[in-house]
Amino acid sequence: MAILANITVADSDLSAVFPDVNDYKFSSQTDFSDIVDRVKREVYRDIRAKSGKTNTEMDRIKDLNTTEIKDKIIYLSLAEIFLSNGALDLADSYRSRANAVPLNYYDDADADSTADDSEKEFRPHVTFGR
Repeated sequence: MAILANITVADSDLSAVFPDVNDYKFSSQTDFSDIVDRVKREVYRDIRAKSGKTNTEMDRIKDLNTTEIKDKIIYLSLAEIFLSNGALDLADSYRSRANAVPLNYYDDADADSTADDSEKEFRPHVTFGR
């Protein structure tokens, strides 16, 4: 089971928000996929806990007409990158930005990639971290 497989975040997404993010890679890192995967698990657990969805339902989660879950993952990933590099002000800033993003998503139960009214979920203030 891939965690939030319908939502992809690459290094280029991180760079689009913070162009100098590659300067924060450790010498042993080729990309930030390990951090993004860890953050996706955190977001997955939080959505699941707050929505009561089963693992099967979680596999069908998609962003609703926007990129709110993706944005939350990007901001939290940047926060983790900065935290691991000791850039605490930047980490706090991006964690705050992540916490301000509402989660509007849908459970694509019929696998038609269309958000039917019965599939939509709105979580205006799901927060992560401190």
